[in-house]
Amino acid sequence: MQKNLLMIVITLVLISGGLSGCNEADTVTTDNFVGTWKISGVNYTEIYTFSSDGSYLMTNPGTNESLQGTWELKEGKFIMRVEWEEHFADYIFDYSFSNNNTILTLTEVSTGLKRDFIRQ
Repeated sequence: MQKNLLMIVITLVLISGGLSGCNEADTVTTDNFVGTWKISGVNYTEIYTFSSDGSYLMTNPGTNESLQGTWELKEGKFIMRVEWEEHFADYIFDYSFSNNNTILTLTEVSTGLKRDFIRQ
């Protein structure tokens, strides 16, 4: 009886340990980011198109302004490089996907600012 109980406990520990290592971030690849995403605020809307070659284009339909740069996944972070004239800035984000990968949440590491992008 004690042997059976011990086997059940060991089996449950192994199963729970294996499942605790599974999360959505484990299966994220660059393909999850590729496509067009929309973010809206009180006075703005921005459309981001992330391409499979690591480039992106941000457009603001209200002002007709655009910005381009590059993006990559590196060491578990989403990094966007904004480029203008001869200057650039790197923004580093934690990321998560929800709602069947239709919502991308980016949280800027340096400020904690969180933004939700909706797949278009």
